[in-house]
Amino acid sequence: FTNWTLFIRDDGSKDKTIEVIQRYSKIDDRIRLVENPSKFHGAYYNFFNLIEYVKNNYQFDYYFFCDQDDIWKEHKLEIQLLRFSKDDMPEMVYSDLSTIDASNNLIDISINKIMGIELPNINNLYFIHAYIWGCTAGFNHALLEMVPSVDIDKDYLYIEKLSHDNYFAKFALEYGKVLFCPEQLVLYRRHGHNVTTSHHFKLSPLNVFRKAILGFNELALTHAGVYNQT
Repeated sequence: FTNWTLFIRDDGSKDKTIEVIQRYSKIDDRIRLVENPSKFHGAYYNFFNLIEYVKNNYQFDYYFFCDQDDIWKEHKLEIQLLRFSKDDMPEMVYSDLSTIDASNNLIDISINKIMGIELPNINNLYFIHAYIWGCTAGFNHALLEMVPSVDIDKDYLYIEKLSHDNYFAKFALEYGKVLFCPEQLVLYRRHGHNVTTSHHFKLSPLNVFRKAILGFNELALTHAGVYNQT
């Protein structure tokens, strides 16, 4: 699938990231570097700013979130586009994913097999944001138009805890459809800088015991954050 446009908004990289993006954008005009003059920095601020930029300046049939350090499988777009129903209903499509380390070594082949992210009951999907991973998610223009715009300057304290994928997923669940692709379409890179590094995948008996004894504060904070986004 070649009919795409990639928008990149750097969030204060200190290395040669900007130079690399500029070099690729000269080679391929589908790659666009978006300036970042904002005083607010962090993954959620950056995503919401980029979403508003694209929403105000472009119109496409479909949109996909993407993290800079993950790897998409070659046919990701093609497979996910086929899952959309092609009607006017707001829709979001997400997929299973594999995890890799910083050196691209496979850690887990399927998050779905570990966490069971494949379309649980709607209440779980609505109130627990661990099911829909933004790096695997795409949505149609109807959903983009429905989701209210976010005012970064006005709501910056709230946005600090508001994940873009969770925000869009809730509107899709309430007013449209959420669809799942069982294929592992993303290699999600696990390292200390991930926003989602706090997620624990392996549930061995010892880890379950540790969670039961020591994890109540973390669990309460996680759910409080999710309910606050609802």
